[in-house]
Amino acid sequence: PADHWADSTVISIERTVCQSVVTLVRQCRVRDASVLIDIGCGLGAVAELVRDQGLTYIGFGVDTSGLADLEARGFEVEQVELLDVDEALAAIRKKSASRGLAAIVMIDVLSHISNGADLLRGLAQIASEPGGCPLILAVPNVTHLDNGASPAAGFVDACCKHLGRERSPVREFK
Repeated sequence: PADHWADSTVISIERTVCQSVVTLVRQCRVRDASVLIDIGCGLGAVAELVRDQGLTYIGFGVDTSGLADLEARGFEVEQVELLDVDEALAAIRKKSASRGLAAIVMIDVLSHISNGADLLRGLAQIASEPGGCPLILAVPNVTHLDNGASPAAGFVDACCKHLGRERSPVREFK
């Protein structure tokens, strides 16, 4: 059925994105650090893959069911409202204090928040602090044909509209 094709396409795209993020973590991470921070973690799609690399995974997000699922799988979590950038950054600093950050990842989150540029600036500041780490972002391409075929495309596009076509958070971050 058509719905099954669309669902498997979405799962396949998500798996590819997560694998790409984990590859970047493996190639770019700070070698003598052990903690990976996942901003807007949801269900922690990369958690096991990160743990398999010998890193401590910490998921930050707002969804209590996703955080509970991660915790039940043995991962550290922190409930944080990403729309409050100061609170989010303080929580990240507190959880990672005296623990070396190997990397910070944020996978497909920017399309779901209205303050992406502010959050990116704050995360870049943390990543640039002494002993800095890579900040790895995955941003949905809502103009790509695969996303157009996805049943979630309308939702993703609607989420992105509040950012404005001329106000790309990535462009503002540069």
